[in-house]
Amino acid sequence: MRFLIIFLFFFSASLFSSEYIYNSPVGVEIKEGEFANWQQALIKQEEVVNALVQSAGVANVNTRYLNRLIYEASPYLLRHSLNPINWYPWQVDALAKAKRENKLIFVSIGYSTCHWCHVMEKESFTKKSIAEVLNQDFVSIKVDRELTPDVDQYFTRALELTKGSAGWPINAILTPDAEVVWLDSYLSPESFVKVINQLSKIWQSTPQKAKQVAKNLAGQLRIKNNSAGITWHIEKSEQAVKTLIKNLDTDHGGLSGDRKFPNASALQLLIYQYQLTPDPVLGRHIKHFLNQLASKGIRDHVHGGFYRYSTDTMWHQPHFEKMLYNQALLISTFSKAYQVFKDDDYRLLVIDTINFVQEWFKSPEGGYYSGIDADYLGREGLYYVFSPQELASIDPVTLNQFSWCDFNTTALKFPCSFSSVGERDSARQVLYSAKSELAKPHIDKKVITAWNALMLSAFVDAYTAFKDPRFLSQALDLAKIIKDNHIDQSGTLIRARYLDKVAVDAVINDYAYLASAMFTLFQETQDQEWYQLSVKLYQQGSSLFGKNYQGYQGIGNSELDDGELISAHTVLVSLGAKLRRYGEKNSTRLTQQLSQLQQAAMVSSGGNFSTHELFLKDIHGVFDNKQFFAKGKGQIQLSLHNNRVTLSIQLAKGWHINSNQPNQKFLIPTKLHFKGIGGSNVEFPEASIKTLGFNQSALSLFEGRFEISANIDVTNELGGKVQLNLQACSDKVCLLPEKLNFYIKDK
Repeated sequence: MRFLIIFLFFFSASLFSSEYIYNSPVGVEIKEGEFANWQQALIKQEEVVNALVQSAGVANVNTRYLNRLIYEASPYLLRHSLNPINWYPWQVDALAKAKRENKLIFVSIGYSTCHWCHVMEKESFTKKSIAEVLNQDFVSIKVDRELTPDVDQYFTRALELTKGSAGWPINAILTPDAEVVWLDSYLSPESFVKVINQLSKIWQSTPQKAKQVAKNLAGQLRIKNNSAGITWHIEKSEQAVKTLIKNLDTDHGGLSGDRKFPNASALQLLIYQYQLTPDPVLGRHIKHFLNQLASKGIRDHVHGGFYRYSTDTMWHQPHFEKMLYNQALLISTFSKAYQVFKDDDYRLLVIDTINFVQEWFKSPEGGYYSGIDADYLGREGLYYVFSPQELASIDPVTLNQFSWCDFNTTALKFPCSFSSVGERDSARQVLYSAKSELAKPHIDKKVITAWNALMLSAFVDAYTAFKDPRFLSQALDLAKIIKDNHIDQSGTLIRARYLDKVAVDAVINDYAYLASAMFTLFQETQDQEWYQLSVKLYQQGSSLFGKNYQGYQGIGNSELDDGELISAHTVLVSLGAKLRRYGEKNSTRLTQQLSQLQQAAMVSSGGNFSTHELFLKDIHGVFDNKQFFAKGKGQIQLSLHNNRVTLSIQLAKGWHINSNQPNQKFLIPTKLHFKGIGGSNVEFPEASIKTLGFNQSALSLFEGRFEISANIDVTNELGGKVQLNLQACSDKVCLLPEKLNFYIKDK
């Protein structure tokens, strides 16, 4: 056996590039067999690892180190597999080791496309002197926040509690019982060394001090039910909308603040509020927000797509990383905005963003990668900016199609908006060609289930808005990829894939987003496969409702806060309500989930936008152009042409609605009502006269495919609503009457 280990060691070493010598973590004894296995794992992916290290700008020294992160399905963790630190991934073994050896735990959380994560790695985590302290006195754990968002959420909340805000990397020191003692974000190497040395000394001399600090902080982090005895009222959501509107930046668009995020969930709540109660001022604010996103520096006017956020209030200076979830959520948002405001620029933006996603994010296997790095050759934004020499080589007429912003305080510039409506496409192509010879920035090639589910929903939303069959085809292709590659043979959903590796188990985000996306796809295709999968995922995801990585905790502000995404708990409850309307027997579970959301919303604050939209829709319904009724047995598509509105209705075989003039007085007639618009010359189809099993008298009814139409007169620029009242029945049972509302705005 010893001969075999020695053979493996030299065999693996012979396959490495001769310029590198690999050592085990500083000051740590690693068994020969274990280290040989690490080397074998490196051999299989050395080209990938070298590219990751190079893209991060980590020094290319001859002597490298190797640790157990080499096994992980994450480019972020693989980068750190060459650090001299004895890193562990987030797992039970690492936590057990700390407890067994009575050592403090150092946890560092980041992600592959994070600029300051790269900086801290270069400055601190590659340093032998820092590794010596960590390896001797701590159990060090590296976390990819995108793989374990539940872990990240807990520590983000802790950092917000202690510092007032949070950003990455998040660095924390825990007791051996995994309770937080200290947290911070990026630290200089001098500050970091000071912290770990001080806490190491405190733990060795007076550990009770550290334990007491940890106990106090744990108590503050524990979610308390402060809503006991408080009755939920919809006024809470109505007030939340008013507060959101007050927080809008009326000058520059978006939410007020030093940094500007796209805030898709806030925009969608505002759009719904506008449909619910059309208001000219609110309409202008929404369009200003949307137009700033479309025209300013947060959008890449050369390659397409959106950056993650803007570092200034005017949307000029982006942080140059691009995330799949931003693209997906904004495709959905602009698709919905088009249906309300009928602005063709929104349609063009959606098409452009989808084309960008297809070119940059799509993997050869069909799934979509997670993000594109802000850094390029070790410098933030370098791929996207133009030097004076590059600008001098471009025709001034082309340059003048854009407004140019200075990048920080350098001579570099980038196009931060269009300055005219001239030959945008040709001007853009010139700039694109100027960058086409460069290698692309680092792309995080993790295919994350939840984010791909958001992309699936985005394709469906785009199809619903524009009826372009390409978008439905893309949605179906992605749905099949996820079903085949992200659900294992036992039916368990996985969180992500990276190259040929399967990452950790799915979390509630994956279940909620994917279940919702599958249900939406089912509504468009009526394919029962997607419906059954949606129901199964909803049931599985519900087992994670109200839990964090430590187990049951309850629902708090962190669980409701959309952040840059959408609250998974809210998405799951929203889907549960839809499934109940389709006849699923989930009332007990749904009532409990909804109650938990309401209790948390009563005492929470912040960005709970999707939760309040859910509550408002529960009271007032939806206003989508395409709606479903009769437990999914009927669907209605609204269209508007030359001031004539048409409701195209389709009912499943064996189902009908009463005609506008039913033969019996006790039956509910089908009627159209108009609010905010004038309606006339309503035309109903010719009714069928039939006798059905539950009634011996002849019935007047509509069935199959048919249309109801009317002339409308939109009396104001705000538009108005059409309400369709109906009652659906089969030959055995009649359902409760339904009212479906549609928002109409003429171009």
